[in-house]
Amino acid sequence: MEDSQAISTCAIGTNEKLEEDNESKDDREPAENTMSLCQKWKDPDLKGKFIYTMFMAAVFVAVGMFIGQHGATFLDIQIITDTDIEAASAFFTAASAGFLTGSAIVGFVYNKMNEALLLFILALCLGITNIFLPYCAQYELMLFVRYISSVCAGGLNTGIHSEHMRLWGSDAKALLQFAHFTFSFGGFISPLIAEPFLAEKRDSNKQNKTTQLAGNVSINSTNHRVQGPNDTRVEYLYLIVGILVIVCSFPFLFVFIRSFGKTKSVHKVEKRQFTRKGVPFPLLAIVLFGMCIFFFVYCGAEDTFLSFLMTFLVKEFDSISKTKGAYITSITWASFAVARFLMIFMNKILSSIQLLFLMTTMMAVGVFCFTICAYFGVVDALVVFSAITAVSFSGVFASGFSWMESEMFQVTGLVSSFIIIAGSLGSIVNPLILGYLMEEVSNIWYCYLLLTESLVLCFLLSVMFLFSRFYVDKKYGTLASSLKTTTRDTPETGGNGIKNRGDNNTDDAEDRFIN
Repeated sequence: MEDSQAISTCAIGTNEKLEEDNESKDDREPAENTMSLCQKWKDPDLKGKFIYTMFMAAVFVAVGMFIGQHGATFLDIQIITDTDIEAASAFFTAASAGFLTGSAIVGFVYNKMNEALLLFILALCLGITNIFLPYCAQYELMLFVRYISSVCAGGLNTGIHSEHMRLWGSDAKALLQFAHFTFSFGGFISPLIAEPFLAEKRDSNKQNKTTQLAGNVSINSTNHRVQGPNDTRVEYLYLIVGILVIVCSFPFLFVFIRSFGKTKSVHKVEKRQFTRKGVPFPLLAIVLFGMCIFFFVYCGAEDTFLSFLMTFLVKEFDSISKTKGAYITSITWASFAVARFLMIFMNKILSSIQLLFLMTTMMAVGVFCFTICAYFGVVDALVVFSAITAVSFSGVFASGFSWMESEMFQVTGLVSSFIIIAGSLGSIVNPLILGYLMEEVSNIWYCYLLLTESLVLCFLLSVMFLFSRFYVDKKYGTLASSLKTTTRDTPETGGNGIKNRGDNNTDDAEDRFIN
């Protein structure tokens, strides 16, 4: 933080003359941020961007519900497909693989077709596949449909983030945090909607006793599956979520229809790049590899924690019904959503690395207390520490990217791809490991695995911070010690007819650098 303030002071001193020359220009042209809210709302371009952003926020709510429904209905999906935890964990692996595939596909075709049309197609396909999903009783078919639906969800996630950046440029930070909040809100309400449709939890001890009285010798084989697809009604949940996604897709179709005849004008945009001079490529590769390992562990832990929470609670504790498990899951998602909203303001108080240390430490403490409570069967305390753990997960991903950008190296498209691929691989591998451990060893391994991963995250972050701050910075200088300015052409109006944010004002770019 002190280093960045020193750099800002130098930048202010060096550019004092530039600011003086532009004072008269600032008097003639009032800045956008001095306009009142009513004046801004009267601007048709700004109004159109805001409404379009709200369309995307509505879709993010639906995508959050899509993600949240899988953890809440995991046990019922096992009933439908007649699988155990070990086999059913592959559904989460298929979803993570599909999410990665969708992100890659949209990243490739995003600039090659109309953005609004692309979002409409993805949302429509996601809604249709989601409605069809609970009717896939065959194991292989369930894997395939889960993969295809997640391809659409991953594509929507990437497309919406790209649209935010295209529309708002450097002002997209707070709006992206709001988008993440709406996503978490969808995950919060999904278990609540699911609760009435879940199959009733059966007491395995009572079932075994009944079987013994009936005279059956092979108790385990008789009671391997005591419920059938007719015992669950989760198809109504998937129908509700699917219809909601389809309804949210039509505004994008409307925007696409209105975009006919719109032309793209081109203007110059000043782009500032931070570069480290003299740093050998192998050293940068080591740093990037370390960050990839960090996000591999983090994404695997986050997805596992939220997806398997209800399954662990219901199967481990006889006192927790599916209804109570759904409520606990909703409380956890609510904590996750509120924390993401608060991150909008926390980013202005703490630096990225301070937030990272705060979140990873809270994660380790929260998971440790959660494990102790689970071991001794303190159910009420589990609710508290599951919420604390969810809060700790909320700010790690965005803070990690911000820390890399500010102190390590510029986060280019290639760097982002490596990080996203590493995180997706963690989400693919972790469910398989946990499913095997919970099925073959014990359910408590849900806690042990998360505790191990949280401690690994604390260790990796400490090593990366010390290596970057006390070796790389001292030997090659800080990342912000040099500033390279380039100019590129960019369309002023997107393919959907909504204007991009014009960042060709030199003064604004300088102010953003100083701040």
